[in-house]
This record gives sequence, C-alpha cells and structure tokens, in this order.
Amino acid sequence: MGRFRLINAVLSKPAEMPTTSRIANALGDVGHLSLAAAAQNLMLLWLLSRMVWPGVAAFCAFAAVALIFDFCCYLGVPTVPRSSHIAISDQKVQPHHC
Repeated sequence: MGRFRLINAVLSKPAEMPTTSRIANALGDVGHLSLAAAAQNLMLLWLLSRMVWPGVAAFCAFAAVALIFDFCCYLGVPTVPRSSHIAISDQKVQPHHC
C-alpha cells in the first residue's frame, strides 16, 4: 500500500523528535492517504466481483478480506520494528559525546 510513503514521512521528521512521536506524526500525515487507497481498492474489487464469474467473485472477496487485514496490520504491527530501526539508525548518525 503506502509503506514507502510512511517510511519517507517518518524520515522527513526531525531526528531530535522522539521516535514514537516521529512515527505518530508520520501516520497522521499519511494515514488518510493509505485509508483512501485501501478504500479505492476495496471499491474496485467490489465492482469487479459484480461483473465476473462466481469463481472470480469469490477470489475478489478473498482479496478484499486480505486487503482489510493488511491495512489493519499496516497501522499497528509494523510500527514496532520501524521504531527500532529508526532508533538504531539515529544512533549511528549522531556523534557520541564523552
């Protein structure tokens, strides 16, 4: 969906911000775009399921459920590894003070 959009939004935030705040602000910035993209895909799957054979319609239903599940996971689960990765990359970039 918009994983690169979210990653770019997180990286565009200042490194001085806490990692959780950077991710929260990035989700606030691009979350509505990801929701709109998911809604558009669901609408296209619904329209397609009305015009095709029953076997293809069943696949469209499966794809719609998978899309909803993917969007829910997109909002919750991957933010933990992203925050860990961002915190590690920020530590590599910042100089150590003695």
